Amino acid sequence: MKLSKPLQALVIIALLVIASLYIVLPQQIGSISRPFFPIKIGGLDLSQELPLKQGLDIRGGLQVVLTAHMESIEEVDRQSALDSLKNKIERRVDLYGVSESTVKTAVNGQDYRVIVEIPVDVADTLQALSLIGETAKLEFALPQYLAGETATDEATFAGFTPTDLTGADLKIAEVTFETENRLPGVSLTFKESGREKFQKLTKENIEKPIAILLDGEAVTMPIVRQEI
Repeated sequence: MKLSKPLQALVIIALLVIASLYIVLPQQIGSISRPFFPIKIGGLDLSQELPLKQGLDIRGGLQVVLTAHMESIEEVDRQSALDSLKNKIERRVDLYGVSESTVKTAVNGQDYRVIVEIPVDVADTLQALSLIGETAKLEFALPQYLAGETATDEATFAGFTPTDLTGADLKIAEVTFETENRLPGVSLTFKESGREKFQKLTKENIEKPIAILLDGEAVTMPIVRQEI
């Protein structure tokens, strides 16, 4: 019996749907196993099980919603402050090696939030909450080096010497990117006390590096070219 064209199209669509489901669905779904048929087209093996990225609702995990209190920040600076907080949390999560986590912002009127989702791979929930909610520690420090034994030996990094300039002296700190090469940097706006400390620090360290540390890790280490 010859099928009509509409019916032929319907059969082809049904076969494509079945083939797609076979390729996409995992080999094991609960207690049910799908049948295995080797399917190869040229060098492409379509019978292999494809890895599926599961969301927190399927694989389990931790979602933390942080509410930012913006009363003391001017309205024009609030979005940049929220983005800065998001970047700090992302960096902290990355430093701890938490994979497949997501950090995003949400703004609704005067409600500013940062939403953090961490998969179930993080065994210690309390530790995860601690690394997210802990206040970031921003420091300005001077890198120290030990001279080599001979004139040709390179100097060895020996650590950082803290200064009296800290995150408490900042009004706003945010990550920026250069227009041409998209290299990351840090944009800083100081309080009055911070301006004086920063001016003194740059004056005493011309042609030397000053490290900006976040949670003990160097974010950037620019060379001071002139007093700022």
